[in-house]
Amino acid sequence: MVLPTCHRKLTEIPLLIAILLGLMLGVGRSAEEADAPSGLVPKETLDALVSSWPQIDAIGIAEDGYLEAALKDEDGVLLGAVVITDLAGDPTKLEAFRRGDVSIGGYPGNSATNLGNETNVLVGDRFQIKLRSESQRFDEAARIAWLKKNKSQLHKLDALDGPSVAWLVTVLLVSIIFLLVLILVFKMQAFIALLLAAIIVGIGAGMPLMDVVQSVIDGMGGSLGFIATIIGLGAILGKVLEFSGGAESLARSLIKAFGEKRAPWAMVVTGFLISIPVFFDVGLVILISIIYAMARDTKKSVLFFGLPLVAGMATTHAFIPPTPGPILVAENLEVGLGWVILFGVIVGFPTAVIAGPWLGCRLAEKHFIAVPDPADLGIEDQREGTAMKLPSLGMVLLIIGLPILMILASTILELLVDNGRIASGTFTDICIFLGHPIIALILSTLISLYLLGTRRGVSREKLMELSTASLAPAGIIILVTGAGGVFKQMLGDSGVGETLANLLASSKLSPVILAYIFAVIVRVTQGSATVSMIAASSLIAPVVATYNLDDMHKALVVIAIAAGSTILSHVNDSGFWIVNRYFGMTEKQTLQTWTIVTTVISIVGFALAFLLSIIL
Repeated sequence: MVLPTCHRKLTEIPLLIAILLGLMLGVGRSAEEADAPSGLVPKETLDALVSSWPQIDAIGIAEDGYLEAALKDEDGVLLGAVVITDLAGDPTKLEAFRRGDVSIGGYPGNSATNLGNETNVLVGDRFQIKLRSESQRFDEAARIAWLKKNKSQLHKLDALDGPSVAWLVTVLLVSIIFLLVLILVFKMQAFIALLLAAIIVGIGAGMPLMDVVQSVIDGMGGSLGFIATIIGLGAILGKVLEFSGGAESLARSLIKAFGEKRAPWAMVVTGFLISIPVFFDVGLVILISIIYAMARDTKKSVLFFGLPLVAGMATTHAFIPPTPGPILVAENLEVGLGWVILFGVIVGFPTAVIAGPWLGCRLAEKHFIAVPDPADLGIEDQREGTAMKLPSLGMVLLIIGLPILMILASTILELLVDNGRIASGTFTDICIFLGHPIIALILSTLISLYLLGTRRGVSREKLMELSTASLAPAGIIILVTGAGGVFKQMLGDSGVGETLANLLASSKLSPVILAYIFAVIVRVTQGSATVSMIAASSLIAPVVATYNLDDMHKALVVIAIAAGSTILSHVNDSGFWIVNRYFGMTEKQTLQTWTIVTTVISIVGFALAFLLSIIL
């Protein structure tokens, strides 16, 4: 029997993975053996590596395979010295370390010298690190604490004894191609595809197999602690707002305030605000009936009102937390959400205005789209609470704006305390606590459940049902973002990310430009904005670390990734088909309108982010 094409593709997946893993295991180990240094590490290499370490005062002695440097504390007081010896030139001593069963600070150690004023450990399977004390403060406990604190720096020695740079870059490229093939050709769920791509990175880079498994566990756990909480709370908040008619209330109030002639402005503001708590596709479904009604009343194209709406929604969905994409990128780059929100608004709103009322209305004049028959599209009223009175505009703005304002206020207050402008105390600590994204969203969600639910007569059972239903789609997003965290973790643990960072840092390109390029490449090839943001942030994270950027500039890198992930929405993007269906357009018309709008959002957003990165 001949299997259908899709079934044949599915049966080919295990074979493809087995072949790729076999190649990585075999070739990776061969490359590691071939590229392992036959002699001692050159003094220039050790000198350049150790000079960048914290607390290093001066290099005293540097020669092939040996380096000695002075260690000082934060106040410049001499603590002692660190001595690095490449034991590749002393196999007997190296074997003694390897046979020992003593662990000091998490490293194989030498118990005989972990007394008095010296501590000896083995790092990178061949480098002896000796910490020598010149101060009573640098006792055994302090030396072990130094080893633990500088673990990431010490593990840079691993790269001197591992696969070549060319091989690690090859591993990275293969993993990305493999990821895209799984998603595009085999239609594999992004969650599984990202996990497999991460495993390919670890095995290809020569990591021990059980270390690969541990990196998967660490990456998933480390990324989801914060992200899962935020996405879950945001999903409940958005569902309650959707059920209560908050989105419809916002749109009608703004149309009334702006007037019929400026209705596109009302729609871009509506889209910009409503997409903060409500997912893009849900927001469009809720508001499409208003778009149809305005187009019928004015005899204008559906696009005249629809494109400004979706321009506002697409911009916010990519640029402003608590939507999943920017939350994940901010977590990967270790930047506070307050800064991302601030620059997301500064860059996002003018971008939405240019792509919406300015460009969208011009495209609507060229492409007249009549109001489609909702019955033909299978569209029904999506708001369950249609019998309920719509909430007031003020209440809706409070629900949407409260967590944003709390997070921003906390970020600004924390900055003022750190700069000494405001004294730290109980009051400031409480304010900063309340403005933490998790606390702010918990409070806002509880307020929304009361104001939009209990106070308006919605039963507790119904609110429970809504909350539970909202977490179903959120669960998929949480798992995908968790898999993205695994991919990032593997890049870091394997040394591939650092290798890429070192290569790109020498290119002198701004991290804002690099981030945008990464996001654009993944977005255009596979379509998903979320996957694009995951891949781009995972690749750029080690590069950003080498630039020592402050939170402001890290936030602009987040915005650049958001802009890149929005570009050129076409047939491989689910958003393309949602707009295509609800606006009643052909594929060609969607490419001539929606695709152009998303490309302008991307280019304008990136240009503004890059300009701010130069000015600030």
